Parts: sequence; C-alpha cells; structure tokens
Amino acid sequence: MRESIPGMTAPETPGPDGRGGDVVDTVVLDLGQVVLRWEPWRAHPHLSITAWEAVAREIDFPSLNLRADAGESFASLEAEVAASWPEHAGFLARYEAAFADAIVGPVPGMPELVTDLRSAGCGCSA
Repeated sequence: MRESIPGMTAPETPGPDGRGGDVVDTVVLDLGQVVLRWEPWRAHPHLSITAWEAVAREIDFPSLNLRADAGESFASLEAEVAASWPEHAGFLARYEAAFADAIVGPVPGMPELVTDLRSAGCGCSA
C-alpha cells in the first residue's frame, strides 16, 4: 500500500493500462458554472437582476437550490417558500418552469475538455 493522499492508502496494483493503480477512468462534473453557464435570474425576466438578487437573498435561494440538487422536490421547497414568504409564492415554481432559460451555453473550454477526456477513453458524467 502507498499513501497517495495524507492519511489514505491505495493499492499498488497496476491499472488496466499497466500503469499505477491511480489511473482516472471516469470524471464526474457539476453542470451549473462548470459545464454550463447558469444564470438563474433569467428564469424571471419580469424582475431586474437587482430585484431577483433581493428575493434570492431573502428566501436563501442558494440553499434551496442545493436541496433541489440533492433530490428534494421543487413542490415541497415552493410550499416552504410560500409559507415563510407569501409575497414570494411562485418564485421557485417559475424558476423550475423556466429553468431552460437559465442555461445560457457552455462554460468556455468545457466542450473541448469533455471531448478530450472522452477521446482519451475517460468516461464523463454530470
């Protein structure tokens, strides 16, 4: 066994290509702001960016978004927002309905990186 990360060990068996056992064969990438440019305020075109940011800050949109990413339903999150901030009821429902509007294209360089990884035989997931 060898220590590759302090406190962790990895076997010294060769990988499928005969090199060391630490060959990367799969890469998992986050989508928002890693693979794809994500501008969530675009799902609410009736709000200015400043107004959107104020609502997002008040309801803690980043936390709600992380919970949705972890699998919590938008319906339950929207119910929570409606109960706590009735003036913002519908905010998450509108975001979910217009999510495609929040994706504005790839992060520069990522299509090429994903192509290079796949060409090298590395699996990619997001």
